[in-house]
Amino acid sequence: MKVRYTLAIALSPLLLLAQTDAEKLHRIFAEEHAVYLEENPIGAIRLYGRQPGPGRWNDESLEAYARRRAQTRARLAALRALSPNTQHFLIER
Repeated sequence: MKVRYTLAIALSPLLLLAQTDAEKLHRIFAEEHAVYLEENPIGAIRLYGRQPGPGRWNDESLEAYARRRAQTRARLAALRALSPNTQHFLIER
C-alpha cells in the first residue's frame, strides 16, 4: 500500500505534463485528498463515516512521517511549477 502511494507521488509530475494549469491544480487537490483518506483512516471516519479495515489506524511511525514529508514536498513542487496566474494563492514565507 505504501509503495502504491509513493509511486503515485513519484509519477505525479509526469501526469501533469499534458494538462492545463487549472486541470493540474484540480488533480493535485484530488490526489492530496485521496492520500489524506488513505493515510488517515480516522480522518476518513470523521469525514465520511468510513470504517478502516481491520488493524487500520493512523501510521505514526518515523517512516510514515518521513514519507508524508516527502509527499508534501513533491506536491508543493508541483504547485510551484504552475503558472503565476494559477498559484496566486501560494504565500511565500
